[in-house]
Amino acid sequence: MSIKKPATRLWITKLAKVKEDKPYCRLVGFISDAKRFIPRSHYKIFIDGEEAGFVTSGNLSPTLGKPIGLGYVPWDKREAGTKIEIEARGKRFPAEIVKLPFVKLSTLYRFYLAPKLLSSFGVFYKFVIYFNLNVSIIFSAILA
Repeated sequence: MSIKKPATRLWITKLAKVKEDKPYCRLVGFISDAKRFIPRSHYKIFIDGEEAGFVTSGNLSPTLGKPIGLGYVPWDKREAGTKIEIEARGKRFPAEIVKLPFVKLSTLYRFYLAPKLLSSFGVFYKFVIYFNLNVSIIFSAILA
């Protein structure tokens, strides 16, 4: 279905309007190195000293050990690496916009999924991890 054809449904015209107008804001992920800070919804986001958006959700990441969150910022300020500040309790805490997902799949697999999957087979597995340009995991199975 082409958007240029006359719309018979309301959502087609709404999507065409959004495509023409370009979105104003973008949902981005951020990580903070601040201690004793957990981003919560509706905290204000500041870029270069000006209010730019707000936090939608956030918490302390158990995997990264740092505060992480999601928030809306202007479309032109959405690039990874942009320094932002989040205002909470009258203080501003530094943070940085990052690409999503926060944790790469290889990290999740190595520390969380692989031990659970391998232990369910009833076989003792020995992990040998070689750190090179990329991490390669070698499994050697020894029947118990």
